[in-house]
Amino acid sequence: MKAPQLVCSAAVLLFCVGCDQTPAPREPAGVVYQGKRVSEWGDQLKNPDQQSRLEAAKLLHKMGKEGLGTKEAIPELEAAVTDASAEVRGWAVVALVYAVRGTPYPITQKTEPMAALKEAAESPNEELRAVAREIKDRMDQPGRGPGPNGGAPAAKAQGEGG
Repeated sequence: MKAPQLVCSAAVLLFCVGCDQTPAPREPAGVVYQGKRVSEWGDQLKNPDQQSRLEAAKLLHKMGKEGLGTKEAIPELEAAVTDASAEVRGWAVVALVYAVRGTPYPITQKTEPMAALKEAAESPNEELRAVAREIKDRMDQPGRGPGPNGGAPAAKAQGEGG
């Protein structure tokens, strides 16, 4: 066999071996909270069970409110703002507002999250409605947005009243 044919055959063989492999599962990322990493809570937003999705959305909101970074769940939160359940959509969007703080994610320029936030601010769920209205009011203030000083309330410093 000539050298060019050998190189070509080796390249084809390596290409075929690489094509047959499935991607490695994603390693869990982010801080651990109640026994799961942020990315695992984000993955739970894809669960067929509505209660599981709701639990994950509420928990990611709680983490964000406590000042824990949840950016690893941004893709799943963004998808969850179109969930079939209005309550999951609402909690997902308020969690998303916290998750995107300090990132270049343009939440105010995206139709689905802003529609979900408006819907959550009118929710029959009193707790969700209050949280969404507070966030929406902050976003509506001139010079305020979803960044670290606007959108979501700033996390309280340790030792500060709660």
